[in-house]
Amino acid sequence: MLEKVQQEEAPKLAAHGDAIFLDAKLFHRVAAVYEKRESLKLSPEGLRLVEYYYQRFVHAGANLSDADKEKLKKMNEEESTLSNAFRSKVLVATKDAAYFTADKGALAGLTDAEIGAAERAAKERKKEGWVLPLQNTTQQPYLSSLQVRSTRQGLFENSWTRAERGGANDTRETIARLAQLRAEKGKLLGFDSYAGWNLEDQMAKTLANALKFMDALAPAATANAAGEAKDIQAVIDSQKGGAQKGGFSLEPWDWDFYSEQVRKAKFDLDEAQVRPYFEMNNVLQNGGVLCGESAVWADVQGAEGYSGVASGCAGV
Repeated sequence: MLEKVQQEEAPKLAAHGDAIFLDAKLFHRVAAVYEKRESLKLSPEGLRLVEYYYQRFVHAGANLSDADKEKLKKMNEEESTLSNAFRSKVLVATKDAAYFTADKGALAGLTDAEIGAAERAAKERKKEGWVLPLQNTTQQPYLSSLQVRSTRQGLFENSWTRAERGGANDTRETIARLAQLRAEKGKLLGFDSYAGWNLEDQMAKTLANALKFMDALAPAATANAAGEAKDIQAVIDSQKGGAQKGGFSLEPWDWDFYSEQVRKAKFDLDEAQVRPYFEMNNVLQNGGVLCGESAVWADVQGAEGYSGVASGCAGV
């Protein structure tokens, strides 16, 4: 029911937004205030509000010609419809790609509670066996616990290809049309690309800045991943005796399972024991309370103590 409502309302909401931000008379009034903003003796907040809405109108295409505005409206309507279709397809594909097994042994490494949940998930789908529903990420949480490699591979591949299996919920054509449409939209709005337009009111401001940041990050991230891969492969070889003795080379579905072992060996850190402390409500409630109590204590102790606790609160 909700999916149908979203499907019907998405293009209407896009049209509603265009009716506001592409309205020439309304923009004329906004621009008039913007041009006089320095002489209006506005508060800092009021000045920021005037600038924000003027920039938002311009970003949305308020300066386009009437003919280009009509083109943009059609683009926005199609884009909203495609974006909603993409979300709906991913939702259904994620449910359909859940990992199923009729062999309980394939779930070795999971807790009794997790195996019980998998059995209930299977019954809900009217299947005899166990089902591991997919999370909306590529790396599934169970990958760090599952001991049977073929199960890890099956779960990972189900997740990786969830929306690339052909049929009604395959998203590839939708993505291709969205990319084409957004490229056209970016050019219509005066930019070389959709990314350039989309970044205009974001922190990076320009595509060049965003790429510069990623280019600077990539070498360090790649080197770190290569180091982790080497450590993980060493653990695999130590347990399996190397490829010549029935071992195997590291694959994506092995990463979480063996990286957990590397962490335990290097740092004596068991992520399963730490995880409950970072559960959202626990952090918000207990972390917040501790931070608040500490901040009160620090205020009494003076500036030096406060500074130390403030840093701790930021960490929480």
